[in-house]
Amino acid sequence: MADYPAIYRTQADAYHQMVSAEDVDHAVIAALAALGELRGADVVEVGVGTGRITRQLADRGAHVLD
Repeated sequence: MADYPAIYRTQADAYHQMVSAEDVDHAVIAALAALGELRGADVVEVGVGTGRITRQLADRGAHVLD
């Protein structure tokens, strides 16, 4: 099994580059925005990883607790 904390600690840049392609069209954010207004929303994110989705939520005005 992968040691994700070690990967994040020692290979964060490479990991971020690899997973950035997973949602290149920002479908996750679009799906969340379809559920309700993101600006001013309080969001709890679990499994933040490199924070890619966290940044997108914050850029759209959400208050993110990770």
